[in-house]
Order: sequence, then structure tokens, then C-alpha cells
Amino acid sequence: MRKVLNGILINWVLNKVEDRPAPHEISMGEPRSLSNDFFTLHIGSPLEDGHLLFEKRVERGVEGLWFSGPGGGLPCTLLKEAYSEMPFIITHYYKDYVFYHKSAFEFALNQAINRAIWTRKFDLVKQRFYNNKTLVRRDRMYVLRVFVEKSVVNSDFRMSDVSLLVELYGRRWIRHPQRDAILGYYRLVLDSLVASQDLTNDGYVYRLAPKALATLDQFEQDEERHSDNRAIQNRIALVTLMMFLAAIAQVIVTVWEKKNPDRAPVEASVEGELVYPIEPPSFPDE
Repeated sequence: MRKVLNGILINWVLNKVEDRPAPHEISMGEPRSLSNDFFTLHIGSPLEDGHLLFEKRVERGVEGLWFSGPGGGLPCTLLKEAYSEMPFIITHYYKDYVFYHKSAFEFALNQAINRAIWTRKFDLVKQRFYNNKTLVRRDRMYVLRVFVEKSVVNSDFRMSDVSLLVELYGRRWIRHPQRDAILGYYRLVLDSLVASQDLTNDGYVYRLAPKALATLDQFEQDEERHSDNRAIQNRIALVTLMMFLAAIAQVIVTVWEKKNPDRAPVEASVEGELVYPIEPPSFPDE
């Protein structure tokens, strides 16, 4: 029973792929990619003995190009008895998305739930939220620090302008309304780092130059001195403010004393004697 079901599933996959085979050249950029909706089928393991790139079904089995090691593929025919026991790897090119399936069952399940369609719809919603954000531009030293950190891990690290933007903003920047302006800005930044001999340009990719470490070290020292100067200025400003507030307080006290002087004693007569509201102190005769 299991073999019967497996055979039915394999026949369905072969028919699906044969109905919508992928062309030899696949465009993944809009607007041409918007018409993409086709499949490729690899029978076998590309990492082991080799695999067949499926082209069409024949009476005895399937035909295609057999790839094993470097070089182009060779025409080959696989019998039903052979490919029914081999792994299937199906790739679905939908619009500008690529979906990989490691088995015929996984492919059939994703086709049944329209995974490609729903994935793209959800992704477009996420993209709309992302497009509402402003892509904050980074300065030259920030970009240079990215190259330094990556080159510490990989001494032969190289990066293109597009790869830099993916590193800074993720892959969604490609559909952001600011993409042309932000790409132009970082191209200027990269070219300026090449002009200052902090980066080298090898065609479309950039890599770190030895001078970059000295430049970054000098920049960090300048930043540290600038921070120290700002801290001193902040202390001076605080002391000045305290002195100003003290002076204001002194002025307020002076004005208050002038407007509210101490009252002099008021004489009063009680049965012919002079008295004071507050009896003045008496001192003994010397």
C-alpha cells in the first residue's frame, strides 16, 4: 500500500513539474520576476553520488541531465525502479521568491495549502510596515568599522555596495522607497573610503586596506578627546549656573529687605507713662 501511494505521489510531482518547467534563465528581479511560477526537480543527492535534473517523462522512466562533480550535465535516463527509491528535491520559483522542498510529500503539502501565495502576501504586509520607517544613514567611520569587524573574522572578507546595505538594513531595503537614494549615498561613502586609502576596490567589491586600522584608531582617539572636552564644558556650565542662581537669590533677598524694612518701636501712653510694644532690654548700671 505504501509503495502504491508513493508511486501516485511521484507521478503527481512529475506531472506538476513537467507542466511548468523552469526556463534556462530565471530572472529574480522585478518586473520580470512577477511572471515566475515554475519548478525544477532534482532526483538524487547533489552532495553525494550525483543527481538528475529532470526534463521530461518517457515510457521507461524520466530523462534529463546527470550531474556528478564539476562540469556540465550529461544526457541520462532513469528507470522507474531507480528513481522511485531516490530523494526528490523540488524548487518552486514563485514571483521573486524561491521555495525548496526536500521530498515529494513536502512539495505536495505546500502546494495543497498554497504556501507560496500566502507567504508572499504576509511578506508584502511586513514590507509595507518596513517602508514606513526611515533608513537612517551611517557615517564613514561606521561603515569602516563594519569592514574591520568582518575582516577580523575573515581576513579575505569582501563586500559589495548591495551587500553592505543588506548588512545594515536587511534584505527589505531593496523594496524601500528610499532604496535609490540610500544606495547612491553608500556608494559615495565607499568611494570616499577608497580615495582615503582605507578600502580597496576590486571591481564591484570592496575590501579593507592596511591604513584603515590607523584611521579608525585616530578617529576613536579624537572622539575620546571630544567627549572629555564636552564633560569639562558641562562642569563649567553647571558651576556657572549655580553661581548665577546664587546671585539671583542674593538680589531677591536685597530687594525684599528694602521693601520690607524692620519696624521701629511705637511709643504708647498708659496712665501717663511711655511704654513700648516690646520692652527694650535693661542693662545694669556700671
